[in-house]
Amino acid sequence: MILAVAGDPLYSLAELVKSNEERNRQLGESFRQARRETAVIVLAWLAFLIWTGFVCGFGSQLKQGEEVVTAFGMPRWVFFGVVVPWLAACGFTYWFSMFYMKDTDLDPDREREANGEEHGEGR
Repeated sequence: MILAVAGDPLYSLAELVKSNEERNRQLGESFRQARRETAVIVLAWLAFLIWTGFVCGFGSQLKQGEEVVTAFGMPRWVFFGVVVPWLAACGFTYWFSMFYMKDTDLDPDREREANGEEHGEGR
């Protein structure tokens, strides 16, 4: 069994591997948070797309001689298929950006550099 001591190249290599593992762990946390946020955004986008598509697709079909039903001066299908999902998407965006989204450090080496630690130190 080889024991590495301070000043030994194997010791520096072991410290470098340990610091890289910590860096990868920190980057992994940031990556997982970004994946969660992306999944929420894509699911919300799909929900609003389906909502708008169905309401506008089925609501805009008007039979011959049928009168257009209005809401706030516009056809009802426009109000519920465009205006309502647009307002809901704005509310979702506010909630997502203020309460769900987390700020993660994308450069974990920045903290080490600020403390004066570098990869080559200890030789």
